[in-house]
Amino acid sequence: MKIEKETLTQDQRIAIMRGVHQDVIANGKIIAKNPLLDKFCEELKERHATEDLVVEHGLLSAKAEDVEDEAEFLTTDKIVDFDSDENEVDMETISPTMREVSQSKKER
Repeated sequence: MKIEKETLTQDQRIAIMRGVHQDVIANGKIIAKNPLLDKFCEELKERHATEDLVVEHGLLSAKAEDVEDEAEFLTTDKIVDFDSDENEVDMETISPTMREVSQSKKER
């Protein structure tokens, strides 16, 4: 059995959220506080605000300082390891946040 993942548009996702919200209001249900959900909502609001800012004002132009920083790498013979920070971190460990999420899924 193959399950295909359907991609929802932003309007469809908003409609789903609106339906859940109206159901909660109509039935008087109270949703328990969830710090992970609160953090996700804050990040979603920030991302949306950033998108609005970019749409309204456009992207910032490159500054001379930015160009100079990047130009330094054009003349170097040294191979730059852009993933060096990942190489210094044990990628086999799991963060406390991800551990909490995975444990809550197992409990269901």
